[in-house]
Amino acid sequence: MSVTQKQNKRNSWHEGSVRKRSDGRHEGRVTLNGLTKYVYGKSEAECKRKLKSIIREYDDGLINPKTANFYDYCLNYIKKKSKTIELSTYNRLDIIVNKQIGESKIRNKQFGSLKADELQDFFNSLATSSDKQYSYGTIKNIFAFVSGVYSYAIKNKDINFNPMQGVVIPKETFCNVKRKETFALTPDQITIFKELCLKKNNSNDSYKYRYGLTLLLILNTGMRIGEAVALEWNDIDFVNNIIKINKSMQYNVKSESSNTRQSFIKSTKTRKSNRIIPMNDEIKFILSEINESNKKKDIVSDIVCCSETGGYTLARSIQRALDTIIAGTELPHIWVHLLRHTFGSELIRKGVEISVVSKLMGHSNTTTTYNSYIHVLDEEAAKAMTLPMIS
Repeated sequence: MSVTQKQNKRNSWHEGSVRKRSDGRHEGRVTLNGLTKYVYGKSEAECKRKLKSIIREYDDGLINPKTANFYDYCLNYIKKKSKTIELSTYNRLDIIVNKQIGESKIRNKQFGSLKADELQDFFNSLATSSDKQYSYGTIKNIFAFVSGVYSYAIKNKDINFNPMQGVVIPKETFCNVKRKETFALTPDQITIFKELCLKKNNSNDSYKYRYGLTLLLILNTGMRIGEAVALEWNDIDFVNNIIKINKSMQYNVKSESSNTRQSFIKSTKTRKSNRIIPMNDEIKFILSEINESNKKKDIVSDIVCCSETGGYTLARSIQRALDTIIAGTELPHIWVHLLRHTFGSELIRKGVEISVVSKLMGHSNTTTTYNSYIHVLDEEAAKAMTLPMIS
């Protein structure tokens, strides 16, 4: 091993590495969060000083806006916001930075020099790319994030002009991925779905589908999937016939101390998500059957919708079960959240006040509820106009 190779190996850890080029100059490089940065100097010591400066700025969350690239500036932006936003929100922004921005052609472009047409090309590529498929909703989220980053840069006087003022979101008609059409199961479809979920094995009296009862619980309570998975038996008051919703499972969240992702239980999404759901006879039946089913399988757990080992259930396991249940039937494609949406839609169809629906769903305000169920309200309005007028 040559002297230069030994030096490279010695400096290859967190401090980066330095090598002597054929032209006599020295070149240093260090990789931070997947991006390799290069420095040059007349001596090895000069390169080391420059590398230490870059690493120190990175570790301290400091950045030079005049020389920072698009990716680094966005990464620094979410680091500064990390203590002021929910961890789930931070993770959503982290994914945008490391996936959509980190894998883009303008990743290494100087942040302060990016032009409106370059950013417009970036958003257009998100809509029309055949390799990476992004929905209109995802593109809207990325657009809002990048707009926020540039607004911050203006307020911080890091740049003098906001190029996002000249950028527009591509129309949804040009997006390769279309949004899922909002709909709810009809009463007939609900009946079919319930029968499928309650189907039992011919050989014994056990339910055919492990999570069929969990899906019915979501359909009858309007719980979010994370709320259903986190529900414990001590959250259920069988004396007063109420379910207390006070926590939720957060999936695939990046740990603050490492780059690994994990799942954990946290308090509900908002203060109004923390709510009480009254139990009717059908809900009590479902909970009773879940309990009896677990007893037959010798499953002991504090978790209501637990796995076969008594632990927390993955959301994707419940979705896979749902796909299996409806496979080969005449039912449309159903995803778990659609069951929650069907619950809210049925309440409105039955004439329940929108403020009550909002409370049961755990929405932050009635505007959210109204916007979520405008299609149902339109349907009910159309039906009302077919009724005979009062003479």
